[in-house]
Amino acid sequence: MLIKFRVENYKSFNGEQSLDMTAGASRDHPDHVFSVKDVNVLRTAVVFGSNGSGKSNLVKAMAASRNLVFGFPIPKNDYCRTDPENSKRPTSFEYTVEISGTLYAYGVEVMLSTGEISAEWLLNLSSRKKDNAVFQRSGDMITTDLTLSQDDQKYFDVYSMEAKNNRRITFLMILSKVPEMDGSKLSSIGRLMRWFRGSLRIISPGTPTGFIFDPNLSRFTGKILPRYGTGISGIDFVDTDSIGGQIPPSMMDEINISLSAVPMHTSTLRTPFGIFAVSGDGTGKPKISKMVFDHGGKAFDCIEESDGTRGLMELVPILNESDPEGLTYVIDEIDRSLHPQLTQKFVSDFEALPVFLKRQMIATTHEQRLLDLDLVRRDEIWFAEKDTDGNSRLYSLEAFNERKDRRIEKAYMDGRYGAVPRFREAFRPGPR
Repeated sequence: MLIKFRVENYKSFNGEQSLDMTAGASRDHPDHVFSVKDVNVLRTAVVFGSNGSGKSNLVKAMAASRNLVFGFPIPKNDYCRTDPENSKRPTSFEYTVEISGTLYAYGVEVMLSTGEISAEWLLNLSSRKKDNAVFQRSGDMITTDLTLSQDDQKYFDVYSMEAKNNRRITFLMILSKVPEMDGSKLSSIGRLMRWFRGSLRIISPGTPTGFIFDPNLSRFTGKILPRYGTGISGIDFVDTDSIGGQIPPSMMDEINISLSAVPMHTSTLRTPFGIFAVSGDGTGKPKISKMVFDHGGKAFDCIEESDGTRGLMELVPILNESDPEGLTYVIDEIDRSLHPQLTQKFVSDFEALPVFLKRQMIATTHEQRLLDLDLVRRDEIWFAEKDTDGNSRLYSLEAFNERKDRRIEKAYMDGRYGAVPRFREAFRPGPR
């Protein structure tokens, strides 16, 4: 689970800003809180703000830092350009997370102008010892507070030398090559990498979610969609012999290569013509089926559905209780193309998931109906606002200590909490 995310000197974030998922003083909706190592962690954060306030930059910061972990550079001009001097100082990210009952803080600083990592650290916050650094990296110096076994020490020394020779790659990624062995004190490396790879799921507007719509997930999605008034009674995959250019040749070449290596491999493809399931029949040949939606016995392609229905279809797998525990979803513009009541219902359904799943959702939105203290807690409502210099700041409704009976939506629209558009005087055309 995500406990805290910190960012500094990235896009519109100049000074340090944090999204903190630890619970505040509110006692409402106790089922929205997970207790981990004496820390109460929130299930949800909904982030409001005007256009250009920095909401999407928060999501981009998480995506960029996760990509950096896996070796993908951040564009050199993505530092906060409200101050030209920022090009000379590092961009910084830090995650505080809970994995298997242990709290970790992982952070990295990178000079975007050169792409070189200037500092990096992984701390075990659950350790009772004063020295809790799994590793610390500062320039060419890499150290650990751990008392390592002989084998682990050899790996640590070898990969430290590799990191010194390649300052563009995170030490976390380099050290993840250490074999995971029982009793190894470096096992936290693999756990954290798996969290970044599989548990932190970022969904940006217009990009595929990465869900593989296998038969089980398709059946689940087909059962959920009718509850949202879409007119859809189910989802199915129908075999098709003729795809008629609906899957690009380059993509088909990749499929054939994949199936030659793993004959029974199954994957989901999204093209402008629909969603396809591609699997092997054991002979290396692809078996292709296309997702269709049942409307009263009549089948319709995905591309024939509305933007809202397709957007909802991408979201509802988040509600699947069969997925692993501890997933954190970060969704930019959750209300995109969705009716206000539909967005409200989706958030309500998410909040009703069993507590044992420890599933989290962080979502940016303009949907005012989510400003409802019967739906979310005060500390689950966040705002993004730019100051007069163009720098974004993040803050929670919890800071205002509002009464439960206050109409938060009206107070927000009246500008009580900031994070609303500020208009100049009305445009008046001159004489012709």
